Amino acid sequence: MFAITSDGTLLINILALEEDAPPPLARRRGVFVGVALTKKETKLLSVRAYDATSEVAATISGQRRRRRK
Repeated sequence: MFAITSDGTLLINILALEEDAPPPLARRRGVFVGVALTKKETKLLSVRAYDATSEVAATISGQRRRRRK
């Protein structure tokens, strides 16, 4: 869904943007056509990804604690 370029630019797959007519290449299997995120979108992604990964980490931690008992 996302990619990072060598210069640190974050890209989102054009298919995730629900464009009415994505380029034909984007619809091919295994092809990623990315659109650069704005600074505001990058910040939102960072915050949301942190929240999501924190939730997953808490779930895994809780499962491990229950198994040890």
